[in-house]
Amino acid sequence: MELIIHGAGQTVTGSLYQIKTKAVSFLIDCGLFQGKPAEQSNRNQTFAFEPSSIEYVILSHAHLDHCGRLPVLARAGFRGPIYATSATAELCKLLLRDMAETEEEDAARARSQPSPSRSNHVFDAEPLFNVSDAKRIVKQLRTVKYNVKESLPGNVTLRFRDAGHILGSSIVETWIEERGKVVHLVDTGDIGRENLPIIRDPDFPSAANFLLCESTYANRTHKSFSQTIARFERIIIKANRHRSHILVPAFAIGRTQSLIYALNTLVENAQVPIIPVAIDSPLAIRATEIFKRHRECFDSETWGLIKSGDAPLDFKGLQYVERQTDSDYLSQKRGPIMIVAGSGMMNGGRILRHLYRRIEDKNTNILVIGFQAPGTLGHRIVNGARQVRIYGRKKRVRARIESLYGFSAHADRNELQNYLSSLRGHPPQLVFCIHGSPRACNSLTKMVKRTLRCPAVAPRIGQRFKLA
Repeated sequence: MELIIHGAGQTVTGSLYQIKTKAVSFLIDCGLFQGKPAEQSNRNQTFAFEPSSIEYVILSHAHLDHCGRLPVLARAGFRGPIYATSATAELCKLLLRDMAETEEEDAARARSQPSPSRSNHVFDAEPLFNVSDAKRIVKQLRTVKYNVKESLPGNVTLRFRDAGHILGSSIVETWIEERGKVVHLVDTGDIGRENLPIIRDPDFPSAANFLLCESTYANRTHKSFSQTIARFERIIIKANRHRSHILVPAFAIGRTQSLIYALNTLVENAQVPIIPVAIDSPLAIRATEIFKRHRECFDSETWGLIKSGDAPLDFKGLQYVERQTDSDYLSQKRGPIMIVAGSGMMNGGRILRHLYRRIEDKNTNILVIGFQAPGTLGHRIVNGARQVRIYGRKKRVRARIESLYGFSAHADRNELQNYLSSLRGHPPQLVFCIHGSPRACNSLTKMVKRTLRCPAVAPRIGQRFKLA
């Protein structure tokens, strides 16, 4: 029995782990690598294994860096089921269809541009996968309830625990039997934070033989959510006073809904002036409707608001923008206005159009509320680039850059240590510190050794580990 790291080894994106026994070969996640265009293209198009040999996939949650290569896997020969929670399955269908449409549009734009002037955000003249591929893969989704053990082929038992990251997100708990020996393998997926709005807190296990643990923010701490909201409030008040734009690149699933929830609180309590807030993302609009349908994932605070008559995902001034023509009009409007658009790392989507028009305006605020992977436009902007290229044209960065990582749905150093401490009674034989930068992964290995007094490694892509 062995574990093979195919993605998110000393990098944040592209989660993909293979478990092989004599009876079965399956994957946990099949995520998209996001980074430098050339490297991104090479990594996403091929696999280091034969896709037809994979019997099934277990999906932790519906973010592209965990599910974005599923259509590529199926096109290459994978025909098995994909196990996920009900909310994850519904969000995954939406997300993959949206990505396919974007891929087709970007590829068409790339073919229409002379090669030397191609943008950093439009690289391939052919889509990674198309709408037909996305439609095909959703037929392979199978739903599993939280906290219910499910028997899978190859003497594997699965249980999903709530990860508290986004709607439907899961800690993947598996028991794998071979030659009479059972190995308890746990993958945290993306582990959330305590006391975040809308969804329940993480349900971390108290035992595991082997643990795959995400490391995204293992080397830093977030501001508390209350501190984050206080700063958010000040930014809105200032923007209103100066009649300026606030551009928010946000992930359509999870981060956008948390932002809406926070704005609802500020507006309902009259803590900020009412300004137009445009959710400029068809994907985010549809994802928000899915959030509203899956109330079984809500925490007690959100249920309290609903029972009191409040609609936590709505407020005065909120508008949803579907059509591209309406989106184009937003950037030309006079402020104050807040525009929330994808993608979260500024590597595509409608946010690029707004940045193209307003990044050179000193009276514009770019509010960054999520992780920016190396190689992305967002990473360059956050790290002080004075000039960037958007749609093939050079643009000077004159807008004010504000970072509010307290909106992050990833546990920070202190929260990870708190979760890990629940394993002190039954520490793992080995902890794999994955889904983080080299520095973050190495920080987590030190934390594990200090907290649990057990071995920990920061594996690289391609490494194999014997489990039994």
